[in-house]
Amino acid sequence: MGGLRNHLCRLILGLTLVFQAATTSAQTNPSDPLYRFATCTGRLSAMVEHQWLMSDPKSDATAALRDDMVQLMDAAMADGQAQQAMAWRLEAKVAAAALLRRAAFGQDPALARWSQRRAVELVDGCRAIILAGGGA
Repeated sequence: MGGLRNHLCRLILGLTLVFQAATTSAQTNPSDPLYRFATCTGRLSAMVEHQWLMSDPKSDATAALRDDMVQLMDAAMADGQAQQAMAWRLEAKVAAAALLRRAAFGQDPALARWSQRRAVELVDGCRAIILAGGGA
């Protein structure tokens, strides 16, 4: 009985996450600076955590970049937008973490290489925002 209960809980949680992602996506405006900053904050957070896991010495530099992005996100946030910004940030972090996990531990070498390239491209795009002074 416990196995069935666990399965139902996972199913309900999965459906809830799908519904939340659909709702969040419907409110997404990729040209909105807050969306870009929140998404990059999530991606950089995932990268920092992955670098910690892999004992990558670049984690301090990535953490500093993430902290800069947090400042941009906070500056772009108007009253009442904190919940939406956190949803975008979390959604991007989960997606980036999945890419990084697949790149490092995936069984399919081609998919692992693609995941690694994609994760780097996304983080490089965030790095470009910082280098451009937040307006990219």
